[in-house]
Amino acid sequence: MKKISALEVFTKAFYFTFSSFDLIFLIFLITGATSVIFLSILYFYTPYQIIEIAYETRLTSIPGGQDIVLTQDIVLTNNFLILSIGIIIFLFLVSVLCMTIAYLYVFSKKGRKVDLLKIVYNVKDYYVGMLILSLINFSIFIILKIPSLIPFYDNHDSVILAIISFFVLLAIAIYIHLRLSLSLPIYLERKNVIESLKESWKLMKGNVFKLFLILVLILLISLGFIFVGILVSLPFYFLANVFIRDVATSIVSSFFTSIIAVLVASAYTFFYFKLKGKK
Repeated sequence: MKKISALEVFTKAFYFTFSSFDLIFLIFLITGATSVIFLSILYFYTPYQIIEIAYETRLTSIPGGQDIVLTQDIVLTNNFLILSIGIIIFLFLVSVLCMTIAYLYVFSKKGRKVDLLKIVYNVKDYYVGMLILSLINFSIFIILKIPSLIPFYDNHDSVILAIISFFVLLAIAIYIHLRLSLSLPIYLERKNVIESLKESWKLMKGNVFKLFLILVLILLISLGFIFVGILVSLPFYFLANVFIRDVATSIVSSFFTSIIAVLVASAYTFFYFKLKGKK
């Protein structure tokens, strides 16, 4: 197994990302369209619920009106909860789609021009496996909910225990995530979820800290993008139409998110290539 320089991998991924404008633009189109759909639902569906609740509230002065309000509130709450869960699932599915495209692009390029339409067409052969691996990696962080089960009861020791538990579990979750993180690029070669997880765990032995350093560098760039995004979005806050303002700012955010998605995919893939001795 070759020795790896975290800075070398990051530099290569950084250069690759900013020379892959076609990929960034494609992911930007997908994420931007998703943002517009999400905001459209938020602005053109939710207000009708609020109006309906306000209308039913006036019935409280009528005998039996309170029962109507409570029943209507329960129905609206359930509908909105279902809608919220649906939006979260939809956003997750879209994010996996974007990451699958990004990984396939990095694997396919290797110094030659890439046919994006062909990559999009080939997504169907890898999407389910990438979705399962993404769910596994995401579910690792569910263990962070454990500290919330600890009762506080205004007990100082319980608060301290909950805080300590949070950071300990966070460290464990990050470690496991990093050990399994190469399963995504590996899957493109193996097409086997279990084998990809096993291979990632094996390859990452002794290399977790190096990949962690790369992610820290990506995080710093992300923070820089957030600052730039705020500056770029400032003029939109003076728009009278709230919907147009939010759509504009979300599109700006989608652009920078697309860059980070490509950077993460290329960093993970090049890290895997280095471990396997590939160029």
